[in-house]
Amino acid sequence: NILDFSRWDQFSGIFFRALCFAEVAPRGVKRKMSDIDFICHPVEVASIVHDILYNGDYPIIQIYNRVVAAAALHDVVEDTSYTLKDIDEIFGESICELVAEETENKRRKERPEDTWRIRKEEFLEKLSKAPDFARVITLADKLSNMRDMLIDYKELGNELWNKFNNKSKEDHAWYYKSVVEELGKPNKERNFIVSFELSETEEYKELRELVNDIFG
Repeated sequence: NILDFSRWDQFSGIFFRALCFAEVAPRGVKRKMSDIDFICHPVEVASIVHDILYNGDYPIIQIYNRVVAAAALHDVVEDTSYTLKDIDEIFGESICELVAEETENKRRKERPEDTWRIRKEEFLEKLSKAPDFARVITLADKLSNMRDMLIDYKELGNELWNKFNNKSKEDHAWYYKSVVEELGKPNKERNFIVSFELSETEEYKELRELVNDIFG
């Protein structure tokens, strides 16, 4: 994907600090069984969040910056040794709260394949109660994942699922369809994106189409 940074001149330093932190924290880590650097995913997620809020003319730039910063940091706690306490101390409570909404309890002492279902069920329950800014980050995260997944699916077919801890296509279908359904519900905060529902964005429509293309 080609990322357009031409409209990013309104960002404050907090986003760029978050992006640098996201790059340094997991240095050397690649996406699952891929040669793609880890940092490409948080950059794309931040870019998608930026576009949704930019197109929605969200009026408060300070909040806007913090949401995009949280998008850049959304995987740090799950994938590195940094904790939510670290995020709070470095970036502040409001960013930490958004990162917490995106963070699964990994249960690191157990095998990931044994905890996959309960982790996804917990995330869906959290998403059902999440504030709208967290829902935007979730949309961006899943859209980025599905874009990558479609590329691999075209190349590998059903062998794709062997890349994951859970190798059941049916389980992945249940999860992503559940996310699409939840994100399609009305915004919870009426002063959130003043011009449209999240479900009306092009990003949501793309996510729904990609999920349908892969899972039917």
